[in-house]
Amino acid sequence: EPFTPANFGRRLRSYFRAELAIDRLAGNWRIVTADGREVLAVRRDLSEARELRNQMQAAVTARRTGPGVVPDITDLVGDANEPQRELLLDETTLDRLAAGKRRIRFRGWSAFICGLFLGVGMSLAIWQRGRRSPEVAARAGVARTFRSPRNFPAMTVFENILVTVEQGIYRKSSAWWPHINKANCIERTEELIRSVGLIDQSFSFASDLTRYEQRCLGIARGLAMDPRILLIDEPADGMNTQQQHALAGILKDVCKGVLTLVVTSAGNDPVALICDRTVHLSPH
Repeated sequence: EPFTPANFGRRLRSYFRAELAIDRLAGNWRIVTADGREVLAVRRDLSEARELRNQMQAAVTARRTGPGVVPDITDLVGDANEPQRELLLDETTLDRLAAGKRRIRFRGWSAFICGLFLGVGMSLAIWQRGRRSPEVAARAGVARTFRSPRNFPAMTVFENILVTVEQGIYRKSSAWWPHINKANCIERTEELIRSVGLIDQSFSFASDLTRYEQRCLGIARGLAMDPRILLIDEPADGMNTQQQHALAGILKDVCKGVLTLVVTSAGNDPVALICDRTVHLSPH
């Protein structure tokens, strides 16, 4: 039979009702149990196999429901007054087939429940993993700069920030294909370059910048996402005192708005001193 939703539903219902089935093997038609583990009869002609299957199913249903009970109408396909052939089922086989419905239903429902729990568990795992993705953090208004700058070395300072500004618009927009105003993006990029003091290096490659300048570029890229919270990891690492004071001044200026700055620092450097609240963590 061709695969259709109706045929699939009928076969699934037949399986859970533990009905006998017919399948083909080597040109013959076999009458098998619902789980296919036991072959009850083999016939060459399909119509003969169907007739025998219906009679066997009627006998199994009557055995299961008790004597004097009319079998389920779905178990009898065709004329109930057709001549009945002698069934190849003894009392023991009938009892086993009648009791097999409970076993098959238990297997089916067990597989369904296990699959349901597995699917829910995997969905929760994927959802939990997705909550930590950069896209989710960006939509929540959180940006981060790393201890080791992760800029695009083959792009200029201007291009690094411009790309981030555009990505910030994409990630924060609810539209499937948001409209980007290039003029506004360029204006925002130039504003960020001036705010971190890299106006003279606008068209220098990121790979040619000093560590201090790369750190400033990373901060500008974080600000390009228009975050509410900016996480900065060890901003003064590897810098001299003059550069640390300059970086502290930049961070103090960018925090004048609604931005919240969270800084991790290994010591009391000038960057840590600009914080309103300080939490000291002890290794013990």
